[in-house]
Amino acid sequence: TNKNDIKLLCKQTEQNINCFFFEIELKTNKLNPLNNDFSISTSSNNFTEKNCYLSSVNSEYLFCCAFKDYIKCFRINPDDHNIINSFIIKFLNNILIN
Repeated sequence: TNKNDIKLLCKQTEQNINCFFFEIELKTNKLNPLNNDFSISTSSNNFTEKNCYLSSVNSEYLFCCAFKDYIKCFRINPDDHNIINSFIIKFLNNILIN
């Protein structure tokens, strides 16, 4: 994130990718979850950190994860790290479908 003490962590479970923001207390190195977790359903078991990307766009975060036939994105408020909304971009035979 744009703040050195706020990070996003994602971990794959069986059919989901679970993500959450947490704050690092720099003096104690303690991790404090920010209670705004979200999950991404996937049928793929080959998730890596290269599948997803967090960027800052128009004063909010855009977090997207790419899969075989679609991209799942989340618009995130940078102040409270809550999801504003989410959307999916689908592909069919290399053609973008909204």
